[in-house]
Amino acid sequence: MAAAVYGGPTPPDFWFCDDYYGQLPLAACQVALNEMSSATDPVIFESLWKHANWQNTTFDEFKWLPESWHSDNCYITLEGGGPTWRSLDNFPIVPSVIRGMASYIIDTCVRDGGGIGGYATLELSNTISYITNPQTNLNSPFPPTTTFFTIALTDQQHFYHSPGNFHPYSGSVLTQYIFSQWLNTPESDEKAYRYFAASSQQLSRSTLAMARGEKKAWYQSAGEDADED
Repeated sequence: MAAAVYGGPTPPDFWFCDDYYGQLPLAACQVALNEMSSATDPVIFESLWKHANWQNTTFDEFKWLPESWHSDNCYITLEGGGPTWRSLDNFPIVPSVIRGMASYIIDTCVRDGGGIGGYATLELSNTISYITNPQTNLNSPFPPTTTFFTIALTDQQHFYHSPGNFHPYSGSVLTQYIFSQWLNTPESDEKAYRYFAASSQQLSRSTLAMARGEKKAWYQSAGEDADED
């Protein structure tokens, strides 16, 4: 679990600014930020899609993912990342951390980056630990423990775009980690070497098939149909 004080992404977590997410009014983003909790105790979140009858559920009963805050044309959205985040159950998140992530993106992308949107990841190590384990089969279902999170700042048009799954930069970051493992694994460790070689190539092909705004995820093979998420 992340610490209650957020000082910016710590690798492997990252941030990325992108004008694709629109031109955002700084004042509105600050108003949206002020709507977010600064509590330092963990809050339990669950995936909205985990509940078959979610349309009739009182939203005060749980903290749901995705969750958003907005003002005018600035939207702050907390979402899950990875192929199994929709099955998320009882995952603790510290509100002051996600608020800190949003504040960091406001400072970096909106105020100092030309008024554009962007996103940052949280707990990406959950996924990286899994994909860099030579015992993993990337073509098998990922366990829910591989879930990570994103905070995105976007305009209304690009609201709920799940950048942790669908932005090509997310795919490139994950590819770099597994490619680095390949480079640093001796050929004498035949099983691990073959895994990292094949997996880095697979993720690379998947990432090259991605495009901003399309529902093509890094965990899908290059020829696989786009995700409906």
